[in-house]
Amino acid sequence: MSDQLLRRRAARRGPLDRELPESGNCFYWRSEVRKPITLCVLTLAIFASAAVAQDAVEKAKKAMASGNFEQAMLLLEEDYDHVVKTPAALELLCEAAVKAGKYDRAITYSVKLTDLDATRPGGFKSGALAFYYRAEEAKSSTNPSPGRIMGFYEESRSMSTTYLKLKSDDVEMWSLLGQTHYWLEDHTKSVVAFEKCSQLDPKNVDHLLKLARAHRLGGDAKAAAKTLDRSIAIDPTDANLYKAKGDAIGAAGDPVSAAAVYAKALTAKKLDNATAGQCATNIWNILGGKNEWDKALEYYEAWSKASPRNGWPVWYVGWCHVKKSDDATGIKKFKKAWELAGNNYPDAATAAAQCHWRLAIPGNDASKIDMKHFEHAVRWYCKAHQVKPTGYGARDNEPMSKVMVIFIYLANNGHLKDGAGLLEGIALKADSKDWRVLNNLGLYYRDTGGSRRGSAGKRLCKKSADYYVRASEGVVKSPTATPKERAAVLNDTGVLFHFPQYQIKDLQKGIGYYMKALSHDENCIDANENMGLCMNELGKYEEAIPYFKRVLAQPDQSGRRVSRGGLRRAERNIKDN
Repeated sequence: MSDQLLRRRAARRGPLDRELPESGNCFYWRSEVRKPITLCVLTLAIFASAAVAQDAVEKAKKAMASGNFEQAMLLLEEDYDHVVKTPAALELLCEAAVKAGKYDRAITYSVKLTDLDATRPGGFKSGALAFYYRAEEAKSSTNPSPGRIMGFYEESRSMSTTYLKLKSDDVEMWSLLGQTHYWLEDHTKSVVAFEKCSQLDPKNVDHLLKLARAHRLGGDAKAAAKTLDRSIAIDPTDANLYKAKGDAIGAAGDPVSAAAVYAKALTAKKLDNATAGQCATNIWNILGGKNEWDKALEYYEAWSKASPRNGWPVWYVGWCHVKKSDDATGIKKFKKAWELAGNNYPDAATAAAQCHWRLAIPGNDASKIDMKHFEHAVRWYCKAHQVKPTGYGARDNEPMSKVMVIFIYLANNGHLKDGAGLLEGIALKADSKDWRVLNNLGLYYRDTGGSRRGSAGKRLCKKSADYYVRASEGVVKSPTATPKERAAVLNDTGVLFHFPQYQIKDLQKGIGYYMKALSHDENCIDANENMGLCMNELGKYEEAIPYFKRVLAQPDQSGRRVSRGGLRRAERNIKDN
């Protein structure tokens, strides 16, 4: 028998079973008596440590039961030296750290636990979860590192795989593994994981949705569609499932069939606004791109029938009619959509306004203007403005900006008075503080009054002053007006007070508005020129010169007649004096 085997056997025997030592060793019995005492002390220490760990576990379990996971973690950490020696206690610490969102600590504890006991599945589960959530956290960090994020996912995958070998019926962890494969772009393995989820939990459509996604990303759109059929069979009322199937069919290269499935989504009972918007837009893009407006109309009308109190599908119905060159029917549908939305649907109002605008100019022939339709267009734009004045992207798309375009069109085509009537009779009532409306009315009455003599002209100019003063106050306060716009309105107001043909003749007030204009845009040509003229009138020729020179120095203004004449007058008077 070998010496090594003899030593092992001797280690298994008690100290009194061993062979006696050679004679003459007087210390042998004393040492042999001490050994049992030492073993007893060590055994008691182990039991004491286990007891401390168990006490911490009991306290932590109570905290966990009340949902206070961080407290549970801290209780176990207080006795960490004892907990770390007890696999069950360390396993609970891992779980508490994960649920408390302390993922770095959970990773540390789970690694220690798997080293301590590689047969205990809890360490691998907590580690897989902690690494996964740590990857999610890293994505939202200030400077996310793709390599670091992928590293976390890879560690999570490794621990999930080991865990599922120990406990293969955990749906949550199969789902986590499938999602981890998704982020690592290993869609074939993601398919396997989510298929396992669907076998373990066959009534859960979320697993099937993720399985379909994995099939689609893996390049098998047909398998994705079949998987979604399984999910629809479980819950045929869920619009999201039809939407996902439509996406899969579209990815397979059959957009028209996809549109039909999107249409089914729109009539499903469980339909949220986000899904409705995506499906409706997809139908519009697919069928609109093929000019198949009749089919699109069919789908939107079915949606409207399924949701009779919703103005949104009616709005789409209206646009289908518009695309079929039927503005009159489109207007009726937009009006209905507006009413169904409780008179608070700006997109319906602007759509109706656009239809009236087109009908107001038959064949785009300005000689055939229909003022009634222009009136309706302005009314609908003003309704939209009242419920949503801004938020249309570019400012030019705002309803009141469109009203201004209509006014300018009418003014340029011999209908200035009609245009001013729409501003004063409709737009001003919709928003009495809109500086654009006030400014254009000020301009209209200023020029109208300036062309007349006597009290009639003076009365109109006074009305112009009221509008201009209000416009000046409004444009300065407006958060969207540009410096050039502010300067232009303030200058126009100054003109009214400055020039004698407008019969107000308040030069100092005119100067005040010009100065305000220049405070917003020091290079405003008109304000500089008008200030130069005012200085000449007051005999302040040296002060006039810089204003005229500023105008003439600007691009393409060197030959400007008024400024050149004003500059010559100022220089001549300085020389003569």
